[in-house]
Amino acid sequence: DLERRRDVERAAVRAAFFNGEGLYLSGDVTLFSPACLALIRQTHALLHAHAEAFTSLDPAPLVPTLNQAVHANRFPAPRSVVWTFLHTGAAPFTGPALRVPHRAGARYLDAWNGRALAPEITRDGYAIIALTLGAGDAGCVVQSW
Repeated sequence: DLERRRDVERAAVRAAFFNGEGLYLSGDVTLFSPACLALIRQTHALLHAHAEAFTSLDPAPLVPTLNQAVHANRFPAPRSVVWTFLHTGAAPFTGPALRVPHRAGARYLDAWNGRALAPEITRDGYAIIALTLGAGDAGCVVQSW
């Protein structure tokens, strides 16, 4: 069925982004749904904006997270770190997702949704990053200094 196919293609785009991979499209792009094309544009913009991190020779796959259904990959750059997320749960998730070393003066951005984050900074120097992710959704957080 067409709707199931469209769900699968969007899931594939989110999975590619989670892995820091771009997509190559050729042929008739009208075969993709408008929602899928919007998702491809969004992921392309993030990969391009943070190309230095996504081309790092030192990515860290499947870093520890604070929820077993939230998975994260880490892509470091000289002045930032990018984490991609994939939520594999069947229900939406809201809450602490990641605990990362905090740097003095660091800024945090939910790049997927285009909004600043204000993580909890612990006494021992970590930032606790809380996110909201839909079921099967992807995400992207940038720490910059």
